[in-house]
Amino acid sequence: MPIFNMLKNSESIDQDIQGVSDQQNLNVFLIKYYNQLVCLLALLIITAGYFLLIQPKYIEVSESKKVANQQQLEISYLEKQDELDQFIKLEKAYNKINQKDKEKIEKILPSKVGVEELIAEIESIVLKNGLILTSLSIQSEGGASASLPEGVMSAKISLTVTGTDYLGLKSLLKTIENNVRLMDIQNVGYGGGKSGTNLSLIVYYFK
Repeated sequence: MPIFNMLKNSESIDQDIQGVSDQQNLNVFLIKYYNQLVCLLALLIITAGYFLLIQPKYIEVSESKKVANQQQLEISYLEKQDELDQFIKLEKAYNKINQKDKEKIEKILPSKVGVEELIAEIESIVLKNGLILTSLSIQSEGGASASLPEGVMSAKISLTVTGTDYLGLKSLLKTIENNVRLMDIQNVGYGGGKSGTNLSLIVYYFK
């Protein structure tokens, strides 16, 4: 019996020694490869964080961006479609106008300034009222204005006439106001007699 106990104690001691040896080996391994193990652990945490947190959020943002872009494209398409529908309606309405009315519209709001035609028209208006045109200038670069409809442009005319009295000037202004082509009287500088009268007009055209 004592021999059995001794053998048993011996096995227990061997196991303890082996346990201590394994623990020492583990400690040596941890100390030796500490930096590598820390880097590996950090890499595992970063990888897990990417797949669990960053990637799902990235996919969510990407999908939201795709949806937003698609919605913007749909809105842009609808706006262009609406513009096209408006152009089609205008074209149909224009095609219903007879040729005489089209020609009248062209006289009221021509497609260009038409400097030569405009000079001849102004001279005719002045002569019709028994006056003399002494100077005339046209600034066709008047361009578009925020107060005008889209596509409507303006040009400024400065002219001086002589031989005007009150009644003659009144007749001239009335003729300008009733002229077929749209003309706005912007300024009148009445000098009377030989000094003449200066007028500033605005004419319109559709570009």
